[in-house]
Amino acid sequence: MSGAPGLTAGPLDTGRFSRSFRILIAWTGVLLLVPGASYVALGSDAVAFLRWWFALLALGLLAWPLSQQLFGRVSLNLAYLPAKAIGLFLMSLLHWESGYLFHFGLTRTSLLMLFLLLFSLCWVWGFKTFFRRSVPHGLGNRLFSAALAELFFGSLLLGGAYLRSFKPALDSLEKFMNVAFINSILRSPGLPAADPWLAGETINYYYFGQYTYALLTRLTGLSTPVAYNLGMATLWAFGASLSLVLGAGMIHLALDAAFQRAAGSNSARLHPGSHAAWLLKAAGGLLSFLLVNVGGNGHAFFYSDHGPGQPVLAWLSAHEWPVGNFSQAYWFPNATRFIGYNPETADKTIHEFPVYSYLVSDLHAHVINLTIVLLFLLLLLNLFARATAAGKISRGNPISGANPFLLQNMGQEGRAALSQPEIWALGVCLAIFMMQNYWDFIIYLPVSVVVLLAGNALDLSNRGQGTVLLVTIRRTAFQILLLLALAFILTAPFQAYFEPMSSQIAFSAARTPLWQVLVLWGPHLLAGLAGSTALVVSRKARADFRPVDGLAIALFVYGGVLILAPELFYVVDIYSGDYKRANTMFKFTYQAFVLLGLAWAYFLVRLAQARSWRSLVILLLSGLLVMPGWFPGLATRQWYGDLARANQQGLDGLAPLGKKNSPQVAGEAANELSDDLLAINWLNTNIQGQPVILEAAGPSYTDTGRIATFTGLPTVIGWETHEWLWRTSQSQPSAYGDLVKPRQDDVRWIYTTTDQAQRLDLMTHYQVAYIVIGAIERSTYGDELQEEMLVSCGSVVFDSETLKIIRTGTP
Repeated sequence: MSGAPGLTAGPLDTGRFSRSFRILIAWTGVLLLVPGASYVALGSDAVAFLRWWFALLALGLLAWPLSQQLFGRVSLNLAYLPAKAIGLFLMSLLHWESGYLFHFGLTRTSLLMLFLLLFSLCWVWGFKTFFRRSVPHGLGNRLFSAALAELFFGSLLLGGAYLRSFKPALDSLEKFMNVAFINSILRSPGLPAADPWLAGETINYYYFGQYTYALLTRLTGLSTPVAYNLGMATLWAFGASLSLVLGAGMIHLALDAAFQRAAGSNSARLHPGSHAAWLLKAAGGLLSFLLVNVGGNGHAFFYSDHGPGQPVLAWLSAHEWPVGNFSQAYWFPNATRFIGYNPETADKTIHEFPVYSYLVSDLHAHVINLTIVLLFLLLLLNLFARATAAGKISRGNPISGANPFLLQNMGQEGRAALSQPEIWALGVCLAIFMMQNYWDFIIYLPVSVVVLLAGNALDLSNRGQGTVLLVTIRRTAFQILLLLALAFILTAPFQAYFEPMSSQIAFSAARTPLWQVLVLWGPHLLAGLAGSTALVVSRKARADFRPVDGLAIALFVYGGVLILAPELFYVVDIYSGDYKRANTMFKFTYQAFVLLGLAWAYFLVRLAQARSWRSLVILLLSGLLVMPGWFPGLATRQWYGDLARANQQGLDGLAPLGKKNSPQVAGEAANELSDDLLAINWLNTNIQGQPVILEAAGPSYTDTGRIATFTGLPTVIGWETHEWLWRTSQSQPSAYGDLVKPRQDDVRWIYTTTDQAQRLDLMTHYQVAYIVIGAIERSTYGDELQEEMLVSCGSVVFDSETLKIIRTGTP
């Protein structure tokens, strides 16, 4: 009886039911836990959070088949996490291109139509591949892993939003600029978007990142001040989840290489699917996540109040080393403004890193582009995985190495390159670099060349083909040409309206003292040096060197090169004198920090697999973690203060403006800009399109330009230094004297002249439709301000205690 069909089917059905039930429970838990936790953590803001989270969930489902195709060799189980970023940026890129080519703006109708189109295309194209690759590995496992990944991402997103709710204000650092761009994009009828701080002109900057989060703002229907803070939470969640996938993927490749080498062995320790291997991959992912996104540099360890490194500084100081002032009260931004500041010198630099960016929350180009950088590295890792998988990096047929330059063979290489989805995706990433943060295009193009060369060499070597060097070079050349061609084609509409900012390369006269380099990046450099040395020695001693070891060492070496580069040269921009190297060091060392963190995490977990003298290296690498770990807790307490529920302010970043004691308003009082807040809300409610407004002109990083910033209505001239930077080009090398200063003078003249005819002429020239007279205008222009004459230029449409808005006759 036990062999009867009816009885043997029972256990199978039970097993399927059990797996289905597990998946159902997992996704039900996600859909209950995240909303429930959001209501506990955010209160009434939970509704906005959930709209944002569901939008990202939908975008992730859209791109899941594509993500599995692109990253499946690294980890099928984790391919769900990159899908969210892919879906968001893919949708943004296509809408961006359409906006430039057909001149239409961000509307919810166009976004929903694009979403449905992309969802259909991705799943029709990827349906067979998705299920073909999932079923052998267990479709149920894919769905269950996706639920866990969604819970992880949702927790990260909620944690970031919760932290922002304690300091949501958008009036510091670069936030005005980022908010102004988003609001202008949302109002603009097409692309290029209007420059909110230079009426009559379009944005001349790399603003694709702000466009992406403007798109998500429109898609969710949230206000910009709320969406901005959720956008920063999203960048944190993207950075954490993608670096986790990278770290876990690198360890997966190492384990897979070891297993292949030990073919025939039944050792569970070596099998990539074993429990021990899972723990190692989890450790690699977690360490990458922490070192890239949570850890700081070594500065706080030495210079913070009662920091563990202070005795070292005291000893060095006693022996007359110039270690600066280490007894003053510590302020966490000091970790990003150390070289040139302590001790004071004529060479002031910037050296930020991701956790600082997340804390201060500037939705700026280098922070947004970190998501694309991590996707770019993941794509390279997946291509590298092809190369190490018995020579499958090329989908074309093996090509004879006898004559690598035959036209037939070259055409075959071209077709092979065209058939690789990773190559196309890398080209898209390079295009986004060029429109979002051009520095990263310069930094990561060489990385792609090196990884592709190494991967192609491994592929051809595995195939046993002759003339490996020549064929490798040829194949890599085709791939790079395809990357660049795609990147330049995709950026052509943007470049047609963009005038590059004037820049030249100059040799650095200044040099960073070695001890300051060691304070900032010493832990990362020492960990990388120890780890790479241990792996190289192991290669000589035991032939235990794995291909991905070389990739990790390359990341470490290139990170060191990026730290060294500003010591040799810098890019000339408008910043001169003591700040010549500042921007170059900032952009180069930011990426160095990311690469060194990834390498450090890999070395630590990779070496943990060995039972030899390398345990000493593991101990060293583990002990060094204390140094970057000293920064985040200290910085969080200093910036966000007491995280008691009573101090929670919510996610609306505009509301705190009304309570502000503005440095641009004479006197000391709270709520000086309360009427400005009312005026901003009135304009956002009642004014359509982008008529020009007039408000006080002033320096960057002040409250001037606040109306244009929070409405997206272009003002005659906004922040001084920013427009100076954006408008300096080969055709206009003296942008300050030719453009910025004349506009500032014109604004002053409109507000202060007693010649009404000249005032009206200037207003007509700039097409001023609304004049703002508030506390900042009265403080900026003082007794010279001609309020009655300004009122006579039109009709007062908004009038509060301290602020008037006058509508002129200009349409």
